[in-house]
Amino acid sequence: MIRNRHGRRLGIASLLLLVSCAGREGTDDGPPQTEATEQRGVECTSLLGRPLYAGEVDAPAFAAVNAKLADNPDDLNLIFAKGLLLENARRFTAAIALYSARLAEDPTNVTLLRRRGHRYINIREHAAAIADLEQAASLHTFKKVKALGYKENLHWAIWYYLGLAQALHGDLEAALVSFRESHAYSADKVALLASINWIHNLLRRLGRPQEASKVIAPINEGMGYSGNYFKNILVYKGLKKESDVFDEGTAKGFVLGTMGYGMANWRRASGDMEGAERLLRKVANSDAWHSNGVMAAEAELARRN
Repeated sequence: MIRNRHGRRLGIASLLLLVSCAGREGTDDGPPQTEATEQRGVECTSLLGRPLYAGEVDAPAFAAVNAKLADNPDDLNLIFAKGLLLENARRFTAAIALYSARLAEDPTNVTLLRRRGHRYINIREHAAAIADLEQAASLHTFKKVKALGYKENLHWAIWYYLGLAQALHGDLEAALVSFRESHAYSADKVALLASINWIHNLLRRLGRPQEASKVIAPINEGMGYSGNYFKNILVYKGLKKESDVFDEGTAKGFVLGTMGYGMANWRRASGDMEGAERLLRKVANSDAWHSNGVMAAEAELARRN
């Protein structure tokens, strides 16, 4: 049993979900260039039954990293470089297979667990993601650092993606604990605002609006912040109208995922249930199916069925 920095116990989700994504079994993680160039087709299926499509890997870059791995098969940096190429093409099952092969030899590698856990989220295997990320949290030595980008901040990322997996799995109380931890270890504006956004929305969903308002109170215009989460927070605070920062009719991609899900939550909190439902369904059907907001909208709708 692992504990967070407050001494609160966190249960480990040890039961993995059954594989629901096409191509998971028998994934070829070998070096042939056809692995990179062939169109993968359906990568997995959404919780609502929608087929979700992979893209194509950058073939020249993929061939180059495979050539380097042939000479240095144990080089973790090269493994992560290969994994990133797969992830960027939404080839998450292949990335998971890559990380799993290395974890078989190095089962306590926290970065590998974090990376694999994140990608289990993308293919909708939430219990598997929670198991990996809780194990990472139990093994990692957390440190509060300054001025570290979110992509490099493992201290933040473990808690953030654990919170995301728990939220998608429907355990909002556990997710709130994890996102508070991620907030404590944020070391740049992106990580800070992302954590605050999720904490605010979870508190609203849990019927604790006064706490939600306190969380966003320190964030104001003129502080050098930007981005979709910042725009969400300005609307939550009443400093901007939704129409000032978000257009439901034209939003797409990660803007639709991040802001659309945020605005759907805000509409619901403001009593616009019809508008919230309409936007939630639009977000859940976005082509940016690996966006956190899209996955959250989808999971919320699926839990009702």
